Amino acid sequence: MIDISTDSKKIISTLKNMLYSKQEFICYDIICNSTSTIEYTYSQYAGQYSLDCFCLYLGVDMKYYTDVLSKYDIDYIKKVMLKELEVIFDGENQCIDSIVIKPLVKHYFNWNLIDEYDNKEAFISDILKLRDMLIDVSTGVKKIEQIETEYKNLYNKVDEVFIKIDLDNPNPFKSLWEAYSYWSTNLDSYAKRRVYFSNLYYELLKLINTSEGDNIINIQLEYTNWDSINRTIVDIKKQYNEANTAAQFNGIGAMCRNVYNCLADVIYKEEYHIDKTSPLPNANEYKNKLLEFVVFKLDGKTNEDFRSHCKKMIDIADTLTHKKTATKQQAALTINAVISILNIVTILNENSPSDSFDDLE
Repeated sequence: MIDISTDSKKIISTLKNMLYSKQEFICYDIICNSTSTIEYTYSQYAGQYSLDCFCLYLGVDMKYYTDVLSKYDIDYIKKVMLKELEVIFDGENQCIDSIVIKPLVKHYFNWNLIDEYDNKEAFISDILKLRDMLIDVSTGVKKIEQIETEYKNLYNKVDEVFIKIDLDNPNPFKSLWEAYSYWSTNLDSYAKRRVYFSNLYYELLKLINTSEGDNIINIQLEYTNWDSINRTIVDIKKQYNEANTAAQFNGIGAMCRNVYNCLADVIYKEEYHIDKTSPLPNANEYKNKLLEFVVFKLDGKTNEDFRSHCKKMIDIADTLTHKKTATKQQAALTINAVISILNIVTILNENSPSDSFDDLE
């Protein structure tokens, strides 16, 4: 028997895997990009039997909600999910009979709207400077008179940003003398002062670090008619979330190359081979096939930069596969490149009405 109060994670996991096995990749992707909760809504009674009904709430990042979900029929997506949930709860005295998909309520940071900083790393750097100043003066490393003016100026700059991004400033000390009044009364040792000021911005820094850029794979794929490619992209995203070592990042590179190989197989035609002095690419030369496609679709000197851009993006999958010091950031860039190429191929195809990939397996 299923107990929603204790088995909610198992239910979501089962639903995800059922959607994946049915190749409902859009629905699968939505759940993977969601924060899910299951809440009781009402009960139905029929004689001596009762059925407790619940709602599945899926909270998705605002950007994902506006950039991705806006392209799809949300009601249809809900129907697909509910159909699988009916199977999961068959014969149970509980069910999930409704789904709500909405933007996740959290702090969103748009650094383009903040004049003081170009990016969050610069903002974090100044926060850490303020923290270090407080530690230094409270533990005797520096005198207040040495850095008071610098501290106050930096404090005011940072505080203005807190206001713009709707966050409370966790540091109440607008000057080092205010901080002195506090620590001299409440913190009677260097060790206590160091701990207190070290933790002053801790929760806020954690929020800033996780509120933006936590999912560095931010280019969304318009899922294609090519099931094997769709499945591989889903697997790559999953592998990326779990990868932590250079070897695992190398594996992601190999998976990206496999996407290119599959893509080359389904899009390549002999008519793209305009260099008659060289032989046709063989079955394993996916790069040559893709580049010949790009050259054919983007011919002429005015498209030279675009062709070069495509070639570089295709090449980095090889780089990631063989790089002994591969990082998670490099893996993310490579995945973004793959998704970009898939989207570029779609755009180039749309600009050529005579071609259609819809009938390709």
